[in-house]
Amino acid sequence: MTHASTPLTHRLFVSLSPLLFSVAAMANPPVITEQQMSEAESLFSGPGEEDYYRTDAELVTATGSAKPVFLAPSVTSVISKQEIREMGARSLYEVLETVPGLHVTPSSNFGPLITNINIRGITTALNPQVLVLINGAPIKDLWNGNLGHRFEMPVEMISRIEVVRGPGSAIHGADAFAGTINIITKDGQEIGGARAGYRQGSFDTHSGFLQYGGNHQGWDLVASIEALKQETDNQRIIQQDLQTTLDESFGTQASQAPGAMNLDNRLINYHLGLRKDEWTARLWGIRQRDAGVGVGAAPVLDGEGSHDKDIHNFDLLYQNQEFHPDWNLELRFNYNYADYVSRFNLFPPGATLPIGADGNLDFINPVGVTRFSDGYIGHPSATNRIYRNNIIGVYDGLAHHLLRLSVGYD
Repeated sequence: MTHASTPLTHRLFVSLSPLLFSVAAMANPPVITEQQMSEAESLFSGPGEEDYYRTDAELVTATGSAKPVFLAPSVTSVISKQEIREMGARSLYEVLETVPGLHVTPSSNFGPLITNINIRGITTALNPQVLVLINGAPIKDLWNGNLGHRFEMPVEMISRIEVVRGPGSAIHGADAFAGTINIITKDGQEIGGARAGYRQGSFDTHSGFLQYGGNHQGWDLVASIEALKQETDNQRIIQQDLQTTLDESFGTQASQAPGAMNLDNRLINYHLGLRKDEWTARLWGIRQRDAGVGVGAAPVLDGEGSHDKDIHNFDLLYQNQEFHPDWNLELRFNYNYADYVSRFNLFPPGATLPIGADGNLDFINPVGVTRFSDGYIGHPSATNRIYRNNIIGVYDGLAHHLLRLSVGYD
């Protein structure tokens, strides 16, 4: 087994919004009269648009400060918990698929192992161009810049999702050049007591959740746990794979095709939160076991491969809206830990494969062929630790403008 521990990288970055192209994004519009507001509401209240361009919703993802959706400088969507419940979505990806201009697909190279979020037609194999945040804190792998293998997030703890279609790099960094998705989780007041639910469906799918939220002696408390168990969809059959072609070339019969993709999944998602006055502390995590690898890490069916994952994220936030008559202050410390262990059968037992001079698989310049009686096996693992520290100041002493300055260290 090989174990790659991603080296800790350090970055110091300073963001001066007026010096960037985001100056227009940070500018406040002139004072809006009631008549102008009424006209804007009328403009954006068509039956087909009211869900995504509402005037009653505010978002913070586009500019770093709360702003009504229809005044945001980017094309944005806000999906509320009520809309998520009414559409019957079970996962984050099912919600995102309803957003205009956004499409969720399996990776072109890795199939269901990596899910791509494509915005305005921009797509890559590893999908590093879309930044996903939870409560404003980025969630991504250091080595690929995406959400990692078989990332799943149930929806019961989601309060709303803010989607910005278009570059958001001036606020969120280089990984947001196609778009930004900010998942806002529920607080104790929203839950308002104890809640529980259970769902059962096709393919031996079972899911359930247990939540509690409330206010105790000035503390807003929230706790949530969700669990998912899902077996393979045996109706989605792969008729041929790369091993089928190799069998035809070498006269072997190693391919598992035709066969079903391996989409098994075992998942636990938890959230804990505390908030009082200017301080907010959150802890959330994902524990995934025996997740299937879809069509396989190579374009070869792998019915035995699996993927385990542990993600834990701690977020400590201080927000003072009255730090100074003209200044708002935000301090944030975020720690993200992720551990991945995969078991891949890249090629099945009995496969005959071309190898290079170094003895490794080589389809370009092979020097011979070898039969792998136990299969061509990969067992990669990796550990990811990210520390983030940010100081953000917002100056509102200028007429009709906000000046946002931020310093961060990763």
